[in-house]
Amino acid sequence: MRCLALAEAIRELGDEATLVTKEMPEGILKRFQEEDVRIQMTHATAGSAEDVKETIAIASAIGASWVIADGYAFGEEYQKGVVDAGLRLLIIDDYGSSKHYHATIVLNQNIGAAPALYEGKISHSALLLLGPSYALLRREFREWKGEPSGTSEMASRILVTFGGGDPPNATAWVLNALKEMPSLSITALVGASNPHGEELESLTRDHMHISLKRDVHNMPTALATSDIVVSAGGSTTYESAFMGVPAITVIIAENQKGLAEGIAKQGATECLGWLQDCKPGVLRKHVQALIEDQKKRDGMVIAGRSLVDGCGAPRLLRAITGDKIFLRTVRMSDAKLLHEWTNDADVRKASFSAKLIPWEEHTAWLHKKLSEDTTRIWIGCDSDDVPTGVIRFEEKNEETILSITVAPSHRGKGFAKELVRLGVLAYLRAFPNAAIHAYVKPENAASAGLFKGMGKEQSPTSDGALHFLLNRHTITS
Repeated sequence: MRCLALAEAIRELGDEATLVTKEMPEGILKRFQEEDVRIQMTHATAGSAEDVKETIAIASAIGASWVIADGYAFGEEYQKGVVDAGLRLLIIDDYGSSKHYHATIVLNQNIGAAPALYEGKISHSALLLLGPSYALLRREFREWKGEPSGTSEMASRILVTFGGGDPPNATAWVLNALKEMPSLSITALVGASNPHGEELESLTRDHMHISLKRDVHNMPTALATSDIVVSAGGSTTYESAFMGVPAITVIIAENQKGLAEGIAKQGATECLGWLQDCKPGVLRKHVQALIEDQKKRDGMVIAGRSLVDGCGAPRLLRAITGDKIFLRTVRMSDAKLLHEWTNDADVRKASFSAKLIPWEEHTAWLHKKLSEDTTRIWIGCDSDDVPTGVIRFEEKNEETILSITVAPSHRGKGFAKELVRLGVLAYLRAFPNAAIHAYVKPENAASAGLFKGMGKEQSPTSDGALHFLLNRHTITS
């Protein structure tokens, strides 16, 4: 699902994404279709010479300038063929196993990724992006506004998830191991491509403390309402780390080994090794021990959140596009920073109300705004991940009002324009029919100049405020 996360982020920037594939489970294809991603089926074997030709032809037909390849078949010859055709290439890599990389960008989001893995294999002009700060989480995680709720003294809610297909039926193995622990409330997520439905349904009927949920799209909520997750060592490991949910993992594929073992060494999970080598009693023992050890679970939450911030996809796209910033969703943990910016002297002078905002009033306001479906608040982060400012969209009197504050350290450097451009594109992706309005005090020359260049000026309001209307055309023309 790494490519789905990237496709979502590409669409949020107002660009088009096309999935080129020979075969893919129907449930996953449906997810791409739901994101308005074009799908081009190919007959070529991945990474073959024929695949190179088809990729170049498709890219030419749709006017694509970038090719993003995720898989182990896209070796040296494939990369060279694509790049020699004048296309820029991003390779999503896990092992560093290619003899040479011709790609424009090589991404390895695994926790153990290091430059030494690519020494002598990559050209000096290529960009190497390494580590879990580039973990490609889907939009539903990036837009999550909550914070870890904290661990309970005694855990009882167990989430079991092994992805959309689960060929080895690891889900049933875990449920059979835990069915002898009736004090637990166990929820198993079953993907659309899982072929073991009847067996799993039987387990549910025979054990009242086990329930099944099929084809769940809202994974953040499923994780947030759990105390412990039991999963494979794949992308769910990053998702549970981001959500602050302690995890126990087993390895069911070779490409999971580095991630599962690496993140366990950082204290964010427990890894029990290969599924086929693990005994049911060992799993029960570790689940019971983690249930009783709140201190350990607290430590796992802290370790996971320090590793994965959920911004991997927009951070990667900033490298692709050359944008000055990427956007991340504001959360309550940003309250102190936003309060400092809000009460900055220049900000108060430019605001329609000059009074300082008390801390209690500010936190109550932010909590309310984060709970509103139509309000969106993003922080822009620069190439060093330093916050550059905040942009907010909220409905007032049947209008969508845009507000922007640039951090004192980043004023006068063009960051305001980038905040507005990316913010408007992201908001219109969620609300395509919105009319976005900005109101500015006449004496606020900086904001007036910004919106004159990015919006259509309207008649001033009755109290003399300058009024601008923004849409996709005005910010990109």
